[in-house]
Amino acid sequence: MKESFKNYILKPTYTGFFEGVTFEGKPGKLVFEEFPSLTVEDLRGKYVYLILKPKTFYFEIYRVNMPVFNKQAMTLRLRDRIDTQGFLSGPYKLFWQVLEKTDSIYTVFLLAIPVNEFDPIVIPLKEVAKARIKFITFLPFLLARLSSAEPQIIVHKEKEGLWLTLAEKAIPYYVEFIPVDEMVGVDYAILSSRINFFQRLYRGDTGKEANIVSVTSPELKEGLEGVGSQNISLAENFNLYLTIFEVSQKFNLLSEEELSVLRFMEINKKLAYGMYGLSIIFLSLFCAFWYWNRNIEREISHKEGLTIQSINQLLSQYPSEKIKEFENYVLQKKEVQTYPSISEILYNLANLDTDYRINELTVGRVGKDYQIRVQLEKKVEPEGITNFYQNILNKMSSFIIINNSTNHYNVENNTFTLNIQGIIKSKK
Repeated sequence: MKESFKNYILKPTYTGFFEGVTFEGKPGKLVFEEFPSLTVEDLRGKYVYLILKPKTFYFEIYRVNMPVFNKQAMTLRLRDRIDTQGFLSGPYKLFWQVLEKTDSIYTVFLLAIPVNEFDPIVIPLKEVAKARIKFITFLPFLLARLSSAEPQIIVHKEKEGLWLTLAEKAIPYYVEFIPVDEMVGVDYAILSSRINFFQRLYRGDTGKEANIVSVTSPELKEGLEGVGSQNISLAENFNLYLTIFEVSQKFNLLSEEELSVLRFMEINKKLAYGMYGLSIIFLSLFCAFWYWNRNIEREISHKEGLTIQSINQLLSQYPSEKIKEFENYVLQKKEVQTYPSISEILYNLANLDTDYRINELTVGRVGKDYQIRVQLEKKVEPEGITNFYQNILNKMSSFIIINNSTNHYNVENNTFTLNIQGIIKSKK
């Protein structure tokens, strides 16, 4: 079933594969299926939400005094903070976001992940699988969602070890990873000791207590209670994967460039829905106009029949010159009827392409011809201009003799404007 799904929420495994869920639908109405193991090739062209759980990392909630905010200066300050601590010995990826600002004091979360634990996971997804990564986050950011109000310690077990996160109001303050040997199992006495250390550390830093301990499995609850730990609560309805939809974009570790692309795509998607709605409205108006026009034409035809009948009765009473004038009138009317109706012209103009706008439309008679001038506008990337331009000319040439066409492209807002002048073709 997962082959038909396009969206995946993944965790890398220590064996080099991925595990997680595949889903379709919107958050709250998801249809999803769990899977134990996937390769990079299985994820080719998919939309991916990635949960990172590196064994080595540096995490801190850090306060910086900066009278004038500057992003580059902030980055340098934070790198200096990490390098001074000396915890990471090699190159690393730096992630940070401002969580709070008071006067010139900025409270930021600071996360550094070694390159050798980040690139081997992310680069194959981007360059080999060509996956479209929509969200990258750090596993403790998901665990922190369990602390909606009061500060608490969350304990979560993965195959390779335990994750301890002290969080308040969905923000992690202290994070620790404790490796676990699968053959030996969890040493709950050591785990309880680390929980007590987190509680003392938080009390010393903030003066507040973090007495609640939430665990994500019955096994952890039973083990901690077995060594005398108190206030152990089981997060029964917690789903690590689906929690990713609750995490703030502040905790999305994608680069600014990638986030900008995602925001741009989301705006385009909303615009497309808007254009779709306008198209429905326009089509409804066209149908109403067509129905109204058809009824008028029937009524006109009926009245024409009555008029012709009356005229035939009166022709014998008119002189020949009057009859000649009437014949000329009939010929001119027939000539007008050889041209497309207004509704036909509107229909043709409404179906030239998709997601475009008609800014100007004028029709006037010059001699025996009906000249038309129309201006079209469309938001389009530079590589799509030629296809749009040729498509418009090909379709318009079926009902217009094009005499002149000019165009302009606004690079700032990706808007292509096309002006076309011509003569409406006769049906003869």
